[in-house]
Amino acid sequence: MRMPPTYHLTASISLALALGLVVYMLRRRASRVLRFIRPCDWDALCRLGPHQQNRSSLMDLALASPPTQSSPGRPREGVSYLRVGLIDRAAFVSRLQESERDGQPTLVLAGHADVALAAATFIVEHKLLRGGSCAAHIEELLPAAARSVQRYEALALLLEAAARAGCYKAILDAPPYAAAPLAKLGFVPSQATLTAVFGTPSIGGQPISPRLDQVEPRSLVEPADGQAGFVLRPLHASDSAAEVLPLLAQLSETVPMSQSRFTEQLLKMQGRLQVPLVVERCDGKLVGCITVLLQRQLLRDDELVAHLEDVVVDAGLRGSGIGRKLVLAAVRLAQEQGCSRAVLNCKEHNIPFYSKCGFDRCDLMCFARYL
Repeated sequence: MRMPPTYHLTASISLALALGLVVYMLRRRASRVLRFIRPCDWDALCRLGPHQQNRSSLMDLALASPPTQSSPGRPREGVSYLRVGLIDRAAFVSRLQESERDGQPTLVLAGHADVALAAATFIVEHKLLRGGSCAAHIEELLPAAARSVQRYEALALLLEAAARAGCYKAILDAPPYAAAPLAKLGFVPSQATLTAVFGTPSIGGQPISPRLDQVEPRSLVEPADGQAGFVLRPLHASDSAAEVLPLLAQLSETVPMSQSRFTEQLLKMQGRLQVPLVVERCDGKLVGCITVLLQRQLLRDDELVAHLEDVVVDAGLRGSGIGRKLVLAAVRLAQEQGCSRAVLNCKEHNIPFYSKCGFDRCDLMCFARYL
């Protein structure tokens, strides 16, 4: 049966329109790039959040017992939440300048007409582990919706950036129900996320100016009744790599490192927002360490958050109370620097220890992607 000429014309037009739409969508997708955030992105970022400006976000922090099987990782009745809202535009611009200076950029996925479609703060944490490698922290990831396509497009580009920066892994905290989409990018559940809230978010006003590069030694345990004294102090370039690395090896993988390489890496770890601390016994032996890394939040009203990393105490002193004193001293330091909360990731069997230090398990967990 012969079709009328108008049928072929209609079919050709429909095919052309469909092909045109496909080309248009591919061009829009190809034009998406990762760039540094700008003051003009404020309005777009507000729309990406899980709430309108000044309303609270349950994604930021949920202090709770482990998620139930019936509703893993989702907010539940009777749970105490730290209510955190978006800052105003003036505070956003001010913090943007501080973040750029401190080397903690917020990157946005820009699409058609350079509009921000997704955003995240990207922090490179230098370490002495693994021969002096570094890890990428992905924070304040927007859109908050776990199934947002743009969220995972941005994550894929951030993983590429982490690999170019020489990071051996990238980590982020997310609800357990985000595991499936994160798995498509190679993320695996890594550790529990714990937090200690010890302040009220500072909203507006001048940005907080932390100075971890000016931390002074402080007594951890005073010598008394024949017991040794312990001091908490920053790790120095004059400290021996041969003494520090075996201590860290009790925590994770280490690689032999020359003293010059050790000093070079240590200089990268010392700054306004990061400091490696060690516990020194009165006889000069190093018996514990912890790294305090401050995150300057660009979008939320609690401006500074402390991340406690690489916590270890020499095996011979475990159970003596030194570990608890070490963690509490790091928390006090974070408070002094203006932080409103501290966050750490740990294995399941270490949760009781950190609970004694004032940390609670939250409804987020740490996901890691090894690069």
